[in-house]
Amino acid sequence: YHKGRVLFGLYQARQAMRQSGEVLVVEGYFDQLALCRAGFPQVVATCGTALTADHVQVLKRYVQRVILLFDQDAAGKKATFKAMTVLLEEGLAAAVIELPGGDDPDSFIQREGAEAFQLRLEKSRSVMDLFIDDLLAEAGSGIEQKARAAEKIVEQISGLSSELEQDLYLKELAARSGIDLGQLKEVRVRVAGQRQQKKKIVTEVPLTEEYPFPEDPFSETIGANHPQRTKPAAAKPGWSPSEKTLLCLLLKNHVPAEKILESGGLDLLHHQNSLDMAQLLLNHSADSGFDMESLAAELDPDKVLLLTALASFDQGQFCENVDAIFSDCLKSLQQEQIKRQRVESIDKIRHYEQGQETKNLNDSLKEFTNLK
Repeated sequence: YHKGRVLFGLYQARQAMRQSGEVLVVEGYFDQLALCRAGFPQVVATCGTALTADHVQVLKRYVQRVILLFDQDAAGKKATFKAMTVLLEEGLAAAVIELPGGDDPDSFIQREGAEAFQLRLEKSRSVMDLFIDDLLAEAGSGIEQKARAAEKIVEQISGLSSELEQDLYLKELAARSGIDLGQLKEVRVRVAGQRQQKKKIVTEVPLTEEYPFPEDPFSETIGANHPQRTKPAAAKPGWSPSEKTLLCLLLKNHVPAEKILESGGLDLLHHQNSLDMAQLLLNHSADSGFDMESLAAELDPDKVLLLTALASFDQGQFCENVDAIFSDCLKSLQQEQIKRQRVESIDKIRHYEQGQETKNLNDSLKEFTNLK
């Protein structure tokens, strides 16, 4: 048993994590159980230890965004900022939920209820925003203190995977601290050089008997007599986890094709494999279900394997709360669409910066901000 690898509640939370694309990370068992009881299944606990790189490697298998919810005291804030560093190094977005002083998730939900917590969740903010606020407030108006705080902030900003986000945070830091933007960029160059020298090789979490990963039919070899767990392929995936879920709901007839069409779910599909499979299923949809042989006859051999994977994926996971699963799936697909739009927006901003097109640049910056 290694605390630095184990996340309490992962097995139960994994499906909700895949569907939402995010996870709530709390410190203890009671907080994790309280959130689950209140209707927030996408939650795991670090069992009292700090969030480690091994933890993050596990989370990356399921989500793109981590929402931290540690104690609201000084120690909890320190743990939050330490976790932010680890998450940024691994390329995961980091957000934080702020509760009233002295509260933990269990006490807050008991007093305020699940709806109040949902509002807090919806207002979760970037950990980087909190970090900047905290260090600048602590530094006060002293020049030396402000300079040291700015260096620490730039060190964290340089860990962001998006250069555009780095630039936006540097501009915000310059405006709020009064420090020249050019000087802050010089600090970033120096910090980036130091970071490159110290960069460590991140190894994959081993699959051991002490910490077996949850079963996942999509990571097994389809059609073999004795399926073996395999390392995820480096090739482009056939579809995203949320697309898999929507296709499974359609294939298993848990959600009627008409309802999926009315909801706009098919318009949110992105990968070509998912679009092709959805069209095939719609063409063959019937109240009595699908004829797998007829479906397979219209597919190339590689897509037959994908269809087989979909057919074996259900395993009773959709027997209950189908409406909630469908709703969460749509939300996740919408988030994926926004993420793609943000990438497109970043490309526009870089193009307009190079061409010094001020008006288009400002419009694109507003567009990017509204997509967060």
